[in-house]
Amino acid sequence: MSDSSLPLAGCSVIVCRAEADASSLLDRLRALGADPVSVPFKHRVPPADGGRALRQALGRLDTYHWVAFTSANGVRATAEAGAEIAAGVRFEAGDLAGRRAEGLSIPASTRIAVVGEATAAAVAAAGWAEDLVAPVATAAALAAAFPPVDPDQPGQRVLAPLAELASDDLCSGLVDRGYLVDRVDAYRMQPTVVSSDQRAALERADAVLLTAPSLVDSLVEGFAPAERPRTVVCIGPTTAARARHRGIEAPLVATVHNERGLVEALIDSHHPTP
Repeated sequence: MSDSSLPLAGCSVIVCRAEADASSLLDRLRALGADPVSVPFKHRVPPADGGRALRQALGRLDTYHWVAFTSANGVRATAEAGAEIAAGVRFEAGDLAGRRAEGLSIPASTRIAVVGEATAAAVAAAGWAEDLVAPVATAAALAAAFPPVDPDQPGQRVLAPLAELASDDLCSGLVDRGYLVDRVDAYRMQPTVVSSDQRAALERADAVLLTAPSLVDSLVEGFAPAERPRTVVCIGPTTAARARHRGIEAPLVATVHNERGLVEALIDSHHPTP
């Protein structure tokens, strides 16, 4: 029986990511009294080239000054590709969940930049350490957080392992700051078949948490308005803009664009200020 004094007591929440990818968010919600349900709209698969470009880039990792990650999935895809190189075998996406990237050593001269806490947590899980975290969890903010290239030391290279359909915000921002950027497709996201039980859970839920614009598209394209929770909480302005563009009225937006901010926005909606 849940503690009615907890801030999210009695609140049923849909998290649109697989449990393995959202464990910290699910745990945070449960600790606050919510009843979260994982309903993944998409799952990660190799890019169209099977990850060939990523593996080739990792083979010359010592030529890069930075590796820039804009998602936990990009970190996981990179870790898997590195482990494949070391083991001489191919893995399915997710085979290395919870394991360190044995065989992929980040050179001491190569620094790691990430967009936010979820991506940083994935980096730590891979056995690495981040050197730069964007103050706001967006690709544009990550590019802006990079130090300008010293004119006396041109030619600084950045490896950007991104989703196939990721925006060009990171790469264009880095080029504007004087970096040479190699963008590689590290993964792509494919729709996941939502079961009848998951559809029922979504329809009964009080709120749904959206952490990416693509999840907005999945929600709108896969579920009629009557099948969606009344409260839609978006992790940041880009996701919220997509929600409004797709006809979702008045989505809530986290003030701080990370999981903690997402949960705080949900708490505010569950206990509105009089």
